[in-house]
Amino acid sequence: MDIKEKDPAFLFYSSDFLTGCAGLTMEERGQYITMMCLQHQQGHLSDKTIRLSVGNLSDDILSKFLKDKNGHFYNKRLDDVIEKRKAFTESRRENGKKGGRPKKNDEKASAKPSANLLGNGNENETITEDKIEAFKKLYNETCSNLPEVTEITETRLNKIIQRLKEKDNLEYWKKVFEKANRSDFFIKKSWCSFDWFIENDTNYVRVYEGTFVNMPDVRLGSCSTFRKEANRNPNKYSCDNLEHLQEKGMAIL
Repeated sequence: MDIKEKDPAFLFYSSDFLTGCAGLTMEERGQYITMMCLQHQQGHLSDKTIRLSVGNLSDDILSKFLKDKNGHFYNKRLDDVIEKRKAFTESRRENGKKGGRPKKNDEKASAKPSANLLGNGNENETITEDKIEAFKKLYNETCSNLPEVTEITETRLNKIIQRLKEKDNLEYWKKVFEKANRSDFFIKKSWCSFDWFIENDTNYVRVYEGTFVNMPDVRLGSCSTFRKEANRNPNKYSCDNLEHLQEKGMAIL
């Protein structure tokens, strides 16, 4: 876009900004708002641009930005706001060409973003778009017995980033999803979905630890009995279940 056509402003919610920056020093707040202004005027920011403009950034500041495929930093919420404002401006321009705003069936374009324009601190610079997409794909491919996730909303994005900050290991998450996909507890619960796993820092850990493994009918049998059950129902029982039973004293070695 030509500089003359560059939008000179973006919506700024002071209350959200102050809330999101409550833990930042005044210097960090100055760096943060400068980064936002630079992104608005120049797009996603390279390491060189950041160093020359604001110097070294703390982890608290970097946590508010993602990295795109080119390794450039950007704030997801600001990107959304810029696109919405652009769409709003374009819709007004088109309506002007047609003689004014249509009286009916008017597209309800809104320049107002959802909450936490600048106060969202869940983004992490090491969590790339590719990794988020890989996380979503891993869930859909592994949890065939559970509802598919088709859209990553802003709320989901923030929670995914937070969970990956806690466990940045897709192999770990694969085990979580595999155990959930074999569990009758989840399969039979209509409320269970992708959102349950990313809701907090406890749900997925309980799955990984074997809290919801299927228990065979022969609970006091031997390991050989269990293995027979597992052979008959390979998709239902696994070695994870056997280890869990042994820990509970319900399988005899």
